[in-house]
Amino acid sequence: MEKRKFSTLNSQRSMLNCLLCATCCLSFFSCTSTKNTAGTRWYHSFNTRFNVFFNGQTAYDAAFKAQEEGYKDNFSEMILMFPVSSLPKDKSGMGGSFDKAIEKSVKAIKTHSIQTKPEAKPNKRNNPKYKAWMERTEYNPFLYRAWMLVGQSQFYNGDFLQAASSFSYIARLYKTQPEIAVDAKIWHARCYAEIAWYYEAEDILVKVKREGIPNQKLQDWFDTVNADLLIKQKSYKDAVPYLLAAIKSEKNKLQKNREKYLLGQIYSHLGEKELAYKTFREIYRATVPYPLEFSARIRQTEVYTGGDTTKIAKQLRKMAKSEKNKDYLDQVYYALGNVYMAVPDTAKAIAAYEKAVESSTQNGKDKALNQIRLGDIYFEQRKFIKAQPNYAEALPQLKKEDEAYARVSKRSAVLDELVVHVEAVNLQDSLLRLSTMTDEEQLAVVNQIIEELKKKEAEEQAKKDREDYLAQQDEIRAEMNTGRPNPNAAAGAVTAPSEEGLFYFYNPQVLAVGKTTFQQKWGKRKSEDDWRRRNKTNPLADMSSENTEPIENAAEETVLPTDSITENAMEATAETPAESSSDPYDPQFYLQQIPKTEEDKAAANLIIADGLYNMAVIYKDKLEDRDLTVETFDTLNIRYPENENKLNSYYHLYQLFWKENDMETADFWKQQIRTEFPESELAIAMADPDYEYNMKMMDQMQESLYQATYQSYLDGDTTFVRSNYQTVLNKYSQAKLM
Repeated sequence: MEKRKFSTLNSQRSMLNCLLCATCCLSFFSCTSTKNTAGTRWYHSFNTRFNVFFNGQTAYDAAFKAQEEGYKDNFSEMILMFPVSSLPKDKSGMGGSFDKAIEKSVKAIKTHSIQTKPEAKPNKRNNPKYKAWMERTEYNPFLYRAWMLVGQSQFYNGDFLQAASSFSYIARLYKTQPEIAVDAKIWHARCYAEIAWYYEAEDILVKVKREGIPNQKLQDWFDTVNADLLIKQKSYKDAVPYLLAAIKSEKNKLQKNREKYLLGQIYSHLGEKELAYKTFREIYRATVPYPLEFSARIRQTEVYTGGDTTKIAKQLRKMAKSEKNKDYLDQVYYALGNVYMAVPDTAKAIAAYEKAVESSTQNGKDKALNQIRLGDIYFEQRKFIKAQPNYAEALPQLKKEDEAYARVSKRSAVLDELVVHVEAVNLQDSLLRLSTMTDEEQLAVVNQIIEELKKKEAEEQAKKDREDYLAQQDEIRAEMNTGRPNPNAAAGAVTAPSEEGLFYFYNPQVLAVGKTTFQQKWGKRKSEDDWRRRNKTNPLADMSSENTEPIENAAEETVLPTDSITENAMEATAETPAESSSDPYDPQFYLQQIPKTEEDKAAANLIIADGLYNMAVIYKDKLEDRDLTVETFDTLNIRYPENENKLNSYYHLYQLFWKENDMETADFWKQQIRTEFPESELAIAMADPDYEYNMKMMDQMQESLYQATYQSYLDGDTTFVRSNYQTVLNKYSQAKLM
């Protein structure tokens, strides 16, 4: 019995030793990558997967998670489909947080690559699958994962060109394996899309689609990358079907809802309000982070098509009272304003937008959106004085690629110019009205101005105190979280997005900040010499100073402009009497501005006449508002029949109606010019029967003469050049009269 036991034990030990020897032999002959056998392929595939690649993939996952969690979407503008698109395109140097993943993947490739051809089997020579297998360059069946990890890590490091090079190589290396090659080509296109090489990216995707996509998983990936490419090119309508497919196939819930949010924004941009409304509703009904849920509710109000506002307005007011929304009040009131505009109830909308501006604590894009809405409403109502500051303050917060940038930039520039004249007219008109009052009545008005000034300053101080307090709280929280002071916690800091290396006067946003700062200190001033002085010219002897009636202007209701008086009162000059005051709380500070003598009144009327003329020209040429143009020129010529710009005003009216092809009215103003100003160069030019024809053909005639003269100059015909030069000058002089 004991002998048998001993014999069995020896037998088991012998078998174990044999197994160990076999394993060692297999390991010895398999560890080299110069041989290509089933054993070596299994060994290197196994070691790639569970050793070096595993460590690289773990490092990649950690870096990818940190990158996604560190990115915060700006929901006020169209979001990026992928956070990686926010990385700088002009990155200096290589490397980043994905370097460890690259290091491990490169090590796996160096250690476990098998590129030696296996021994051929003659009996399988005609088998297509065997033939394709023999044509491979790489025989480690798992190593492609290491190659792809290298390219993806370079991509998420922001080294897009290097990643593109890697994916291009992978596509060639695995050209006999379509599943791998197509995946690499799609990644290659994605790299080009990130550096705005749209033509190259599109060319790759078109070829991939034409050659065929091997499976549904790659088809979903193709749709996702194609959607991102089309969105980057702003081909939103074409991107929608691909984005829908991408959303359907996306497994990550957060990314799926981000893509839905982007889809809602695209629907909104395309005017598909009902689809956008439905898409945003799907987001906040899902389980998503609160900022995304909140923003979806806000964006939904932008596409609200109207109806009973009671319920939704009640929900928004409830949100405004919630403590967790205290930093988002500007967005809540913005949404409330959008709801009222859908009715439309303009008065309530204005109140909501103004509340949003007042509640804003960050002076960023969300505040700018409210100011743009206010500016648009006031602009449509022709309340240009109220529209101008909203546009001016919003512009620095916009980017050039923003949809509203072109409109806001143009209107801001025009209104900056217009409002100077409007306020000058209103101010001088108000001062003239004051000059007709008794001393007691004047004092009563001035005291009212002082009370309003005190009230306004108290409100501004209260707002500043609140902003300072909130900034201090933010700084304290930052110090508690980081253990060190927060250098970016300065209260009320307003910075404009700038383009490095761009000259100040070529940067519209920085320029807008400068304008706002100047106006806060000096008020709105006409661009001219001696702009600090009140009286710059001698009054016209024949200017009427009797008419002190308020100006009926459709652009602005003429009221006593408290702010304008306060600002213009700073224009102290050497002519100010000794008893003058520079204290804005002293009634004498305002009383001293009221014109007393006929000379002062004539100067005020001169400013009004000049302002009316410039306003009308801006209405005509820059705002293209026919009614305001006609009304303002009529006001000018009725109130000041001998004004120095009367001839020019007639000609502007002639041009206005001539361009509208209202020849009857145009001929009326043409006749007025010839009747009232028969000796003027303009009247003489208009006497030509071909005057209108010459006006139409002037551009072509000038271009033809220029081209003929220039060609003669090139040909060396100086005689023709000299004779034609005078002709060109004559035609140019005629053009100025047209």
